[in-house]
Amino acid sequence: MTSSSPSTNSSPAQQPEWLKPNAIPISAQDVQQKYDRISETYDAFTHTAQYQAPAAAIAHLKQFVADTQHSLAANSAILDAGCGTGLVGQALAEGGFVNLTGCDISQNCLQQAESKAVYTHLVQANLLEPFPFTPEQFAAVLCIGVFSRFDGEQILAILLEFVKVTQPQGLLMFSHRTDLLQESGLLETLAQHPQFKVEQVSQPSPYLPGLAEYENIDIQYVILTKA
Repeated sequence: MTSSSPSTNSSPAQQPEWLKPNAIPISAQDVQQKYDRISETYDAFTHTAQYQAPAAAIAHLKQFVADTQHSLAANSAILDAGCGTGLVGQALAEGGFVNLTGCDISQNCLQQAESKAVYTHLVQANLLEPFPFTPEQFAAVLCIGVFSRFDGEQILAILLEFVKVTQPQGLLMFSHRTDLLQESGLLETLAQHPQFKVEQVSQPSPYLPGLAEYENIDIQYVILTKA
């Protein structure tokens, strides 16, 4: 298992109401409605918050592929799960990947993602339900900036759905807040699970350095292979 550590600069700003812990919706309908409402302003918010996860994730992914000589190629089928407004898809496209599918619970976010013109397919889907994809459809599944709204049990269930649609020896990549990752014991669970091999866990790096409330909150990137 290898590790790496990107860096970002910090200049705090104000946290929006919808990002506060007590504003996290519980039901799928609430999640959909909340992200439908913020879809048009989300990209501007991430810029203000200095959210670097999409670009950082793809940098980690490409470095891992180069270091391990993994078979993931520019035209490999990649699923961007919880794609939101398409920031990760945009980073993937800028990294040279061209066969991208995105899924998200918010139809309005999917419309924003479509406007970026980087996805081959976009599908509305709830990550807590069975995926509307065929078995072993993707060479890699990415889920970046999504898991802070789920507990460890839910995340494991989602990752097991990822396994179903991932090709043998395919890649699974996700990001998670360092504090929540440690509290959940998720890495320990994954290390012992027969369907996963933990390949890389990045060093912690700033999550939303542009928000004062998140000055001490870090994020990490985890790469798994389907065992």
